[in-house]
Amino acid sequence: MFVASLMALFFVFATSWTQCAFAHAVLLQTQPAEGTVLAESPERLVLTFNEPVTPLVVQVIDPTGVRLAPDTIDVNNGAMTVRFSQTLAKGTSLLSYRVISPDGHPVAGSVSFSVGHPSVGVAASDPTPPVLKVLIWLARVGFYIGLLAGIGGAFFRNWIESDLPATKPARQQMSWLIKAGLLSAVVGWGLQGLDATGAGFESIVSPPVWGVALSTSYALTLATGALAMLVALVAGSSFRRPTGKLLSAAALAGAGAALSLSGHASSAEPRALMGLAVGLHGICVAFWAGALLPLLDASRRFDFWALLRRFSHFAVPAVVLLGLTGVGIASVQLASPAALLTTAYGQILALKLIAVALLLCLALVNRFWLTPALADGAEHIPRKLRTSIQAELALMVVILCLAGLWRFTPPPRALLIADAQPAHLHIHTEQAMVDVTLTPGHAGLVNVGLYFQNGEFGPLTPKEVTVQFSLPSAGIEAIERKATPGPDGLWSAGPFNLQPAGAWDLRVDALITDFSKAILEDRIEIRP
Repeated sequence: MFVASLMALFFVFATSWTQCAFAHAVLLQTQPAEGTVLAESPERLVLTFNEPVTPLVVQVIDPTGVRLAPDTIDVNNGAMTVRFSQTLAKGTSLLSYRVISPDGHPVAGSVSFSVGHPSVGVAASDPTPPVLKVLIWLARVGFYIGLLAGIGGAFFRNWIESDLPATKPARQQMSWLIKAGLLSAVVGWGLQGLDATGAGFESIVSPPVWGVALSTSYALTLATGALAMLVALVAGSSFRRPTGKLLSAAALAGAGAALSLSGHASSAEPRALMGLAVGLHGICVAFWAGALLPLLDASRRFDFWALLRRFSHFAVPAVVLLGLTGVGIASVQLASPAALLTTAYGQILALKLIAVALLLCLALVNRFWLTPALADGAEHIPRKLRTSIQAELALMVVILCLAGLWRFTPPPRALLIADAQPAHLHIHTEQAMVDVTLTPGHAGLVNVGLYFQNGEFGPLTPKEVTVQFSLPSAGIEAIERKATPGPDGLWSAGPFNLQPAGAWDLRVDALITDFSKAILEDRIEIRP
């Protein structure tokens, strides 16, 4: 009953939370900029994301509707360079892309540019349907349970319980947890393919869907985790043998390695250190989670005290390492303490920290109160210990469910990178054109950079430039600044206090000669 209620709660929780979550990889800028009008067909386009991405589908749609495949696609961290040799016709073209973020979340969108004519682009989007999100979350939670609790249970049996009798239910529990994790890995692989390709549920049996999933970084996590679980199954059947200890230790290390092969935390800089921290954190979680069911099963045995005392010797350093790695990972991902409450990622972390704090409180009660009382032979203590371990099990499930939600929430570190990026606008008239860059591109104080050309894409050096912003919908009249020229041909103006966010009207007055002036006007979206 408890498990059914918990799953129903998280079904609603995951649906409501992930619907408002951002896409993991955020498109920061393009080169040429969105809507740019070019004199000639470009040889390359560069898309810059705030995290490393894996391209799935990239194509150029020319003005006639013909879809052109790129000659090459080069990815360097968050920069994806698309090169193509075809000469595009005059008019608006679209670079359509679908990429995968470090944690397996697909991001799709289009970037418009023109050869001779201005155009409007399409923003990046989150294409995952809510039902698919919930299924992906459930598969991920099942995978975590098998990877951490199942492998941790195999390690506990071979290292902590090695010379003590193990009951048949305990062996079966460990085996079923691992088998559930393996099934979740297979299901998660297929769902990952559906998410990556945007295909419907009927395509789950399609080989291309599984092939696309194989190209994502999360496939490495699933494959490594599945291999580690298979090794743990063999280790469980080699109980009390030297090979059992060796295999269970290898499986535990494999669980940590699997978690470090994908995800936002592992992709943060410095990557080697962050990957190691994530791996060690996973190993410590597996050690703790894997011990709970065997301890609950052993609570009715005469040798429970000896088992608890042995487990405590290992548990203290494991908890310390768990805390140190957790603090390190959180400090990098959060970027600032305020993000703990102001971002979806931080709110999930805050709930997870509450659950961990309760878990630690129960562990401390067990360690310093119930365990010594058990040694003194108090008859009522085993029952209290069983209740405490059951509560720890419930909290551990909650923690794994919360961790699964991070699949749909970008860390504040990535959002800050995106937040600092500029906004771009290209304005084109017969007399003159200007490329406008606002830094940063969100509400608040911004600086404006301007680069001018004449109507035939030739050089243009205005005598004087004035920049105006207004937001009539909010009753904000024109805010005007004179721009100053720089040595590299760029003009700068500002700062402007552009608040609130919204579609601001921009006007650039460029004095070409003493008798002619170009007026360039358009609307630019200012992010919150």
